Parts: sequence; C-alpha cells; structure tokens
Amino acid sequence: ALATFGITLFIYLQLIRPDGGMLVFLKTNYDPVVKVLLLTFITVFIHGIANFTLYSYNEYAVGQIESLRLERKQFELQFEALKSQISPHYLFNCFNTISSLVYQNPDAAETFIRRLVQTYQYILDTKDKKLVKIEEEIEFVRAYNYLLKVRFENALNVKIDLPKGTLQMKLPPMTLQMLVENAVKHNVVSDDMPLEVNIASDGANSIIVSNNKNERNMNFNGKSHAIGLENIRKRYGYFTSAPIEIVNKDKFEVMLPILNN
Repeated sequence: ALATFGITLFIYLQLIRPDGGMLVFLKTNYDPVVKVLLLTFITVFIHGIANFTLYSYNEYAVGQIESLRLERKQFELQFEALKSQISPHYLFNCFNTISSLVYQNPDAAETFIRRLVQTYQYILDTKDKKLVKIEEEIEFVRAYNYLLKVRFENALNVKIDLPKGTLQMKLPPMTLQMLVENAVKHNVVSDDMPLEVNIASDGANSIIVSNNKNERNMNFNGKSHAIGLENIRKRYGYFTSAPIEIVNKDKFEVMLPILNN
C-alpha cells in the first residue's frame, strides 16, 4: 500500500502538476515531506520488526513442538526396550534358576541374585537417559551374560573385544544387550550347537555384534527379532544419519555407528 501511494504521488507531481513537478513541490513543502517520509520509514520499520518477531516466534513454537514430539517418541521406544527386559517370562526363568541354585549351590545363587540386581539397577538408572557410555553398557552385558551362562553353561560364549577409546563413546541404552538377547532367542543353544556372540570394533566407525547361526525351526515366531532391530534403528536415528547395517550370511552381523560424545 505504501509503495503504491509513493508511485502515485510521484506520477502526479511529475506528469500532472503544471507548475514544475517534484522539485517545486519539494521546495515549497520541504518540512511536511520530510515528516511524511520519516513517519513512513518508521511505520515500515515497525511493521517489518513485528512481522519478523511473529515469524520467529512461530518458527520457535513449531520447533519446540517438534522437539517435544521427537523426545516423546524416543522415550516411547526406550520404554518398549525396557518392557522387554522386565517381561514376566524373563523373571520366571530367573526365579526358577535361583530356586534350583539355592539348594545346589548357595554361593552361586547369591552371585546370581547380585547380577540380577545389577541388571535391573542399570535398567532403572538409564530409563530416562538418551545415551550411555559404551563401557556402562558393556558392564550391563557382562551381568546379563552371567545370568545366561548359568542357564546355558559352555553352550554360550559371549566375547567382548573393544579398544579403550571406544568405551568412552556412547550409544542408546540396552542396545548391545538386546542384540545378545536376540541371538539367544533365535538360535539353538546347546552343547552340540554352541552359540558364539562377538562384540568387537572395526577400529574406525562401528561396533560389530555378530553370532554364528544355529537357527531355530522356521515355525518359531521371530517377530520380536525384527521389532528389536527396528527399535534400535529408530533410537539411533535421533542421533545420527549413519545407517545401521545388517549382514545375514554365514553369520548374523549388526554394525552399529559409533556416536561421539
């Protein structure tokens, strides 16, 4: 509107007024023209500031809403991972093992209970954390592995070989444990068919969790395997665009990007 007014005034002064146009008009009306121009400039400036402020606030509000939505989704995924660790089936197996150890080997039963408490302490401590140090996750895996070893003995071997520098990097909590758990769920674990799980680093950008394949009967419901991997993939997606790579050949391998601090 202001631009249209200015153009109209210019055309009027130059083409319509017979007394010399703009120069004469400016000489005879200098003070009012300056005041009008100053008022116009201030009006345009305030209008621009107001528009910019409203736009910035709107973008900020949209950004905050999106951030809260993503954070809520992330904690929902973490809650799903948490629920898988406190399932009644898992607790039943643990209590069953304790019950048999109490009479056979009280010392082993005590150690088992301590390790079980350690795993749940970790779960409770990390339930609101987005990332944890890899060394913390490894201690959790070792405690979890002890519980599995009591059940499977030499039929299961979990080997961890990570450099010290990698241990200070971070990852979403319960990531490595979920991959170990998936390997046990979806493979036969017996003295005749032992299961080997390896947690190692490629020395650069990834942690590799791999296991040999003694796959169960195809009728076995492996839906939780895909759900677990998708849970890990989505939680990683909040922190990096680097993909999680899966290789399913002679071995089953999951390559996890290493996250910097």
